[in-house]
Amino acid sequence: MWLDGFVHPESGETKAWILPKVNIELFTKVLADFAQHFGVGKNQRIVLAMDQAGWHTSDLVVIPEGIHLEFMPSHSPELQTARTALASDQ
Repeated sequence: MWLDGFVHPESGETKAWILPKVNIELFTKVLADFAQHFGVGKNQRIVLAMDQAGWHTSDLVVIPEGIHLEFMPSHSPELQTARTALASDQ
């Protein structure tokens, strides 16, 4: 099982999906659901910062209008504060 989650940097609001696996097709579906849930589109834009996993960076990912993906540098876990916090709790 995989948890694909998004955290608003100021409010801390979260939205997450529990997935049986990770791949380009599921990531594309998560982005579409995220865009629909938050009304992202022509008049509502969101920048998503994420790591450079292959299913995030593939040219086959369909990115909904209004979403811009910004990739963090490779090997930079300190920039992934949610993941770092989870790892330090274990």
